Amino acid sequence: MRRWCNPLVGALALLASASAALAQDVGGEASPAAPLPGVEGAANPGGAAGPAAPTVTTTTSSIYGGRPAAGTEVDGHLPSSSRSVADINRGDSFDLRGQVAGGPVTMRGNPDAPGILADEVQGSTGVYLVKRGDTLSSISQGVYGQPWTWPKLWSLNPQIQNPHWIYPGDQVRLSGTSAPATNEPRTLGALQFQGLSKTVPPNTVFLRQLGYIDDPNEGILGELVGAHEPVQLMSDGNTVYLVIREGQRVEVGQSLTVFRPSRRPPTVRGARKPPGQIIAIKGTIKVEQFDAKTRIARGKIVESVDIIERGAKVGRVERAFDVVPPRKATKDVTSRVLTSMYPHVFMGQHQVVFIDKGLNDGLQRGNRLFVIRRGDTWRRTLETASGEARASIKLDSPDSLQFEYAPLHGDEQDFPEEVVAELRVIETHKFSAFAVISESATEILPGDRAVARIGF
Repeated sequence: MRRWCNPLVGALALLASASAALAQDVGGEASPAAPLPGVEGAANPGGAAGPAAPTVTTTTSSIYGGRPAAGTEVDGHLPSSSRSVADINRGDSFDLRGQVAGGPVTMRGNPDAPGILADEVQGSTGVYLVKRGDTLSSISQGVYGQPWTWPKLWSLNPQIQNPHWIYPGDQVRLSGTSAPATNEPRTLGALQFQGLSKTVPPNTVFLRQLGYIDDPNEGILGELVGAHEPVQLMSDGNTVYLVIREGQRVEVGQSLTVFRPSRRPPTVRGARKPPGQIIAIKGTIKVEQFDAKTRIARGKIVESVDIIERGAKVGRVERAFDVVPPRKATKDVTSRVLTSMYPHVFMGQHQVVFIDKGLNDGLQRGNRLFVIRRGDTWRRTLETASGEARASIKLDSPDSLQFEYAPLHGDEQDFPEEVVAELRVIETHKFSAFAVISESATEILPGDRAVARIGF
């Protein structure tokens, strides 16, 4: 007699077998399968149970992936910055070190790269060498443990004009006082950074984006005409080709400033117009090769403060000027303020200004010039105001509302001179000079008189 098997019963048997296997993988311990009616080996309808399934413990993975043994760190193979944490307030020692004392030392980059910081920076009094991707906030995080204390770093580094722009190779002073032994950038490995950026010492005026050439014919040595790389916009690391002007010569290893003409000093009433030119600095090129016959020089861009393109000029441009101690003037000189390094209408303390007198007029570095004015400053404001600006109400009058007008007697040219600011010369040329405003009681304007007096 042929015995037929119900297909539904067979399917339920397979499902029970799979459920038992899944229970072993997920729970770690197998449970007896639930009894199914009509299947051999199942519990009898009367309630008598069959033989119990053996207990199985597994730590291996099945086709469903399995579960690691107890105590296994599931993301241990990941770097610390990618691991999961249960405490959201706990810092990450990979890139936010310095918050926890005695934390692990972070290696930034590979050991042979320039600018590797391998020692602790928290509380250091040294100098940090900026690498690509750094910001003042990220450096502040490592130094002070907080990113929002970056203004403190900025205040310690006057050479950084814009806190949002720092460049690889820049050196950031980490403290107001630095011992000579720790005043070098900390690096690791055989390579040392060969850039030009250096920490600007105190009492120095550093020109990063704008400069000045006294004589364009002598200040321009040549022109950037090509590059090795197929790019139009060039920056750090690009190899470039220069055409050097006839009669000029450059040396291997010499550093040349890349610039474009910006503007000439403006015409100021009563002032001499010197032949100098204000330029926009683009970067620095280090000469690697020069052919005197073809006048072609090969160089590498070692610093870029802006995009560099073909057609830019190269030359010797001074960018760092010491604020020397005051030097007594040996000659009376009367000059006029022409403009500032930037085309500001008003100029104030610590800004650099151009004046229309120089070496040929007897000025020397360190000379003090006093910006003087005479007259009634308030009276001049009436030139752009209505006549009612002179009026005031008579408050002690018992009559109806009455006005009185301020008198304007006397000739302003007879009023005594008053000193409103002091300048100190930091660089002199034949027919011009520029100075830093060391003291200022009010804003300085183009055309203001600045005088040097013998013995002062």
